[in-house]
Amino acid sequence: VTNRLTVSEDMLQPGDLIFYSYTNNGRYLNISHVAIYIGNGIMVHAANPNRGVVNDPYIPSNINLYGRPSG
Repeated sequence: VTNRLTVSEDMLQPGDLIFYSYTNNGRYLNISHVAIYIGNGIMVHAANPNRGVVNDPYIPSNINLYGRPSG
């Protein structure tokens, strides 16, 4: 945020990060999960120990922030 690397949902591009907040954990913006947008409405993330790293449909809920890594 400080370095102006945030984007809006309508600006999402492959490689952008999606920061979720599922719990009030006292950390920055309560971020508790991160996914990578890979395009066409799909994201990749470490879902849970049983599912592992998977591609899932991007569903905009519990999202605190979208970010674009600087290259």
